[in-house]
Amino acid sequence: AVLEAADAFCWDRHWMMLVGDVKGRILDEALQQRLSEPQDGTFSAVEFGTYVGYSAVRIARLLPSGAKLYSCDPDVVTQSIGQELATLAGLQEKTEFMSLQATQAIQSMKRRGIAFDFVFIDHVKHDYLPTLQR
Repeated sequence: AVLEAADAFCWDRHWMMLVGDVKGRILDEALQQRLSEPQDGTFSAVEFGTYVGYSAVRIARLLPSGAKLYSCDPDVVTQSIGQELATLAGLQEKTEFMSLQATQAIQSMKRRGIAFDFVFIDHVKHDYLPTLQR
């Protein structure tokens, strides 16, 4: 219901910089394909760029029990909004919001021993390639 409400608002009332329902289906398919492959241990996904949490909800809703999405963005306000949206969607157990830039988040997760099975890069465009290379 959270995604549908956001999509309706963005189509009918006010444009927002969201993945949205059309491109969101491509994201869903990519994640579902990755989830269908054999996994070693617990599935972990990461997104760089939270904005208002739409894509975090979109990804987390498809994750199996025990899996986790790490949503990284240095903006504390967007992180707070994203966390609230995930909670409204009942996905707080599947999400962790990190108020860090991509470089800092990657370093933090490496120290915690977190490896990623799925990566969604949707933050500052000039940092896409450097983030991938880290």
